[in-house]
Amino acid sequence: MGKISKVCVRYGQRVQKSVFECSITDTLLEEMKHKLLGIIDVAEDSLRIYHMPGPRYRRVEVYGIDNWTDFSGPLTV
Repeated sequence: MGKISKVCVRYGQRVQKSVFECSITDTLLEEMKHKLLGIIDVAEDSLRIYHMPGPRYRRVEVYGIDNWTDFSGPLTV
């Protein structure tokens, strides 16, 4: 796993090869951005962060496999 992926999976979940879904506080977002900006080459790489307000079920339509985990509810390990 690459350096960027390792940072991203600490804050959320991988939904595609280079797409991560995170539900985090503003403080954690700033922390994650700081770490990622220390890794990427801004002349070669692209980091995109989409802010999506509201509950996931209202803003995300998924067709096919959806391995999403609701981290705000109880988790079984």
